[in-house]
Amino acid sequence: MGLKCWSDPTIKDAYRLAVACLVITFLTAFGGIAIWMRQDLSLALAFGLENCVDFLSDAIVLWRFFAPHQLDEDVKAKLEGREVRASVAISFILVFLGLQVIIAAINDFAQGRQEETEKEAALVLSFFSILIFGAIALIKIRYSKALDSESLYKDAICSLIGAILAAALFLNTLIIDSSPDAWWMDPFIAFIAGILAFFYGVYTLHVARSREHHAIFSLSWWRSSGEVADRPPTKSANTEMVDTEVV
Repeated sequence: MGLKCWSDPTIKDAYRLAVACLVITFLTAFGGIAIWMRQDLSLALAFGLENCVDFLSDAIVLWRFFAPHQLDEDVKAKLEGREVRASVAISFILVFLGLQVIIAAINDFAQGRQEETEKEAALVLSFFSILIFGAIALIKIRYSKALDSESLYKDAICSLIGAILAAALFLNTLIIDSSPDAWWMDPFIAFIAGILAFFYGVYTLHVARSREHHAIFSLSWWRSSGEVADRPPTKSANTEMVDTEVV
């Protein structure tokens, strides 16, 4: 794709990015769950489940920018019509992701300090997660601004949360030898990240439903272009109707 995909990204670039992210999250989710099944590492299970959620978000972005063939104005208009629905769908995913992280953090708090049998696996998984998902989040943010896509921006937040959690785990694992009582740092940061993700998702859903008047809980809205909201008639519209009837 060259440097142009960074300086001036297109819909095609967003499509390729979505495909790449979908493959990465699938492999990491599968790998994490496979390691958990073979070695019974709770860390690997949490890693795999988190990437399952990211996979759903990436799948929605792929649907939003699905352009495997030549682009024309009709295709661009069709893809643009998916933006609102994709954005709302990822808001729901952010709520779910936030809840998942919060529950995992509370569970870690309840278990207290754990034995260091998973230290090596924690360092490896968290280190590569920082690099991969940090870079992915940065690219997604860049693309979201260039393409004016709120759905891609929210998807970047999902990836960023993964990178933040990985960074917290990595640092916590490094300092646990010298400061064993600092075991709480990782679940604490995870809890804060989960709270922020949950409330950001709830807030954006509130904006979509109450301020932008999208019928996000209506099946017909999801089947439509998603752009036409169920808005009540405005005052001016009512006045025009009355004037027409009088005439």
